Amino acid sequence: MEKKPMISVIIPVFNVEKYLKRCVKSIQEQSYQDIEIILINDGSTDSSGRICDELALQDSRIELIHKENGGISSTRNVGLEHARGNWISFIDSDDFVHPDMLKTLLLCAVKNKVRLVICGFNVVNEDGIIQNTYNPPLQKLKGEELHKYFFEAGKGMEYLWNKLYDSNLLKTIRFPEGKIYEDTFVLPKILELSKKVAFVDWAGYSYTQRSSGISRNMDMNQQMDGLEAKQSKVRFMERNYPSLVPKAAGGFRSLLLAFV
Repeated sequence: MEKKPMISVIIPVFNVEKYLKRCVKSIQEQSYQDIEIILINDGSTDSSGRICDELALQDSRIELIHKENGGISSTRNVGLEHARGNWISFIDSDDFVHPDMLKTLLLCAVKNKVRLVICGFNVVNEDGIIQNTYNPPLQKLKGEELHKYFFEAGKGMEYLWNKLYDSNLLKTIRFPEGKIYEDTFVLPKILELSKKVAFVDWAGYSYTQRSSGISRNMDMNQQMDGLEAKQSKVRFMERNYPSLVPKAAGGFRSLLLAFV
């Protein structure tokens, strides 16, 4: 019997004691069970580290890594270094997923012979109540069409988390340490390496909109990270898809205006 592919679920953890068990439970209860769960505690100062210890003792599929605080990019990089799966999913520790998310994305990837699959997502409040839903159309895109869609689709596409990646796709990818907006820095490269991407018109992921999230409390250095990330996207388009530079530069100019 052919061995089923394993999915590595990478979960960065930092001060999420209120949400962590909900997140991990939603992964443990996946209908697709050939998974490993990589919890990386990034120097949490609340009880998150202790909760991670408890969860790891209860489930042999959990690999737990405690590290000094280094930020989200360094935490994701550690996860990639430890991942053993054929496929990889990034899930934020204050979010949760539908029981069929991993199975649905994997089946879509196999059926369409792609290395990256994207689903829709719900925006939920801190109590888990749905506020909005964003679903992409059922489609397959590649090349310029793919990058153009990411510019035009707006909300929900530039995150790392509502996706399933062939692990080989991420072999050369590392996130810029010490910076936020790591999604914007690396996603254009991942899309380009993937060649073709399939989309599922179904919300398998639930993103928690928190009043104390990073995006709501940015200092000047973090805003500068945003500018640098947008600028890197403009340069990518200049090298690969010159016709899309106006779209990339438009977003860059908008961000610059925030400093005026």
